[in-house]
Amino acid sequence: MQSNEPATSPWLKRAVPLGAAAAILAAIAFKLALPEPYSWSIREDGPFETATCAAYFAASLVASLTAMRLRRRSLPLDAAFYVVLALGFFFVAGEEISWGQRLFGVKAPEYFREHNFQKELNLHNFATSRMVHTAYILLSAYGAIGSFLVPRAWRERAAARVDRLVPQRFLAPLFVPALLLFSYFEYLSPFLVRHWGAQFGWGRTHLLLAKDQEPAELLLAIGYLVFVAVNRSRLAAPRPLPSRA
Repeated sequence: MQSNEPATSPWLKRAVPLGAAAAILAAIAFKLALPEPYSWSIREDGPFETATCAAYFAASLVASLTAMRLRRRSLPLDAAFYVVLALGFFFVAGEEISWGQRLFGVKAPEYFREHNFQKELNLHNFATSRMVHTAYILLSAYGAIGSFLVPRAWRERAAARVDRLVPQRFLAPLFVPALLLFSYFEYLSPFLVRHWGAQFGWGRTHLLLAKDQEPAELLLAIGYLVFVAVNRSRLAAPRPLPSRA
């Protein structure tokens, strides 16, 4: 079945993978060539974390606008999906900066100081690292491989809806770094350390740091921002005229 929505721009399909590859190489070069400025940039409330927060806030706004347009097009289920996305992105954005705790000089309540892993005003630091890593693995896998798992028959029958609900394949490079990094943290590294030694670990005494997740998290946030922005743009564009038999 032919979609009644405009196709995604070919230049965007080329630009996103190239931009993601360039960003990955730049982050690696930054870490290796300028370790001290790099460490500063990945600190709490540093440039990477702030940019990630901004990307999620922007994604939340765009998802909200997309939900309203879907509702006007009488697509309530799709609209509900984007409402969930908007709320989820807003939550993640707030969690990234501990809901402005350090920005506004807010003191965390006593319960948070006693039970929160980093004594911060957020919820994700109540969870174990495995729970957080698993959440990131699922979120990044959805964007990296979700579209490849959609049955061909579904795509042929409802291509536009599939693209609204699952990030298109050209966006996968934005999600792959987080998927690989958190999978390494949680599954591959323990296996390699157990069988081949501590050099395959990660942390302060290793080349791979826990805070190396910040560049990967930023690409993940950008991936979801582009995902919702593309669908918002497609819905806002004039519908192509139906072809005459």
